[in-house]
Formats: sequence, C-alpha cells, structure tokens
Amino acid sequence: MPADDITRPDTVENAHEDDRGTGIYWFIVPSGDEEQIFIPDITRGKANDIARQSGSLGNVDAYRWVPESIRDAANLIQSKCGGRCNANIDCVNPACRCYSGRCQRKR
Repeated sequence: MPADDITRPDTVENAHEDDRGTGIYWFIVPSGDEEQIFIPDITRGKANDIARQSGSLGNVDAYRWVPESIRDAANLIQSKCGGRCNANIDCVNPACRCYSGRCQRKR
C-alpha cells in the first residue's frame, strides 16, 4: 500500500521538484507503533521518491514535504502539536497528524 501523502495542497501549489524542504515520514515499526522521521534539506522530488519506495515495502504510513520557505527542519522538530481536527490536513503544524480528533506528534 502506498504511503499517504498528507502534504497540504496550498503548500506545494507553486513548488517544483527541485525545491528544497523537509520530508516528514511516519513509519510503522515492528511493534505496531509509529516513529516520526525528519529528513532536512531534501528536494520535493526525492521526498516523493523515498515515500513511493518505502511505501511499497509497507512501512511508511504517511509523509509530508514542507518547503524551506514555510518552515525549516529545526523549527519543525521543536514545534508543538495541538488543536482539534477531522483530517490530517486540518493540523496547521505540518509536523503533526490527526489522531482521534486531536493534532498530535506520533502515537
């Protein structure tokens, strides 16, 4: 099953494949828990390639690419999650996902 691309459409509407940003991946580990991995300074094209390749192995649940112009990796890693949501796209902070109606880091 391919990884779910939860990148906000308005974030990438003018982005190009060679634009740099941060890839955020949610991996399912053997215990069934999730681990969140940040890959800084990666092009949009490469971030999508990694998600496709990892998704075909079944261990990437979701991913998001955030352009450097929006937030750099250091800010994403240090940022807090919170607020209500119905879907992943409702989380204003791109380092967060929607779990049970709340924006959170990882389960």
